[in-house]
Amino acid sequence: MTAQEMFEKLGYKHKDDRLYISYEYDEEHYFIFHKNFKQISIGNYHITFDELKAINQQSKELGWQDVE
Repeated sequence: MTAQEMFEKLGYKHKDDRLYISYEYDEEHYFIFHKNFKQISIGNYHITFDELKAINQQSKELGWQDVE
């Protein structure tokens, strides 16, 4: 399963090439993958294990886990 599919299964929408966003309980939740810096901005600091798995998959797809 791709990261996009994993995030969508969790209720997130893929907004552009780096942003996944969801609105839950009137609160914005998002993940922004900053490709140039290999950084992730998280809109809430309480993430589920399934969200962590989706983050891990996205970082694999971006090549961030490749050995340098």
